[in-house]
Amino acid sequence: MSVINVVIAEDHALVRQGLCQMLKNQSDIELVGEAEDGVKALEMAKTLRPDILLLDLSMPRMSGMEAVQLIKEAVPETKIVILSMHETATYAQQVLDAGASGYVPKWESSTKLLSAIRAVHKGECFLSPKLGSGVVESHTNGQEY
Repeated sequence: MSVINVVIAEDHALVRQGLCQMLKNQSDIELVGEAEDGVKALEMAKTLRPDILLLDLSMPRMSGMEAVQLIKEAVPETKIVILSMHETATYAQQVLDAGASGYVPKWESSTKLLSAIRAVHKGECFLSPKLGSGVVESHTNGQEY
């Protein structure tokens, strides 16, 4: 079994520490770095080249949306899972279009987040079920994002 190298980019220290603790308890996941803003996330992605970057969408100095695009250009092999307080299909669609592979709202359980990390590492796309149906519905109805 290969270990999944993960960097967490989250500006709220308490949330970041909780995520770090959760990941440290997983035998198949290794936390290799932490960033408190989008600029640091980009630097860490370039330096550490993690398998997965767990990225908050709303951060100082550079938003998660900007960071997704720059990270995918600089380190295309790093897969990005967005962790966000925004719960709309519109946000999910925008970050997927920008290059992210997963989107998990912060109200989801730790089990869902771990599932997202593992699914994205295997090359799958992961959306919270509630958001996934909204993205599909918007797409099939031809709505603009």
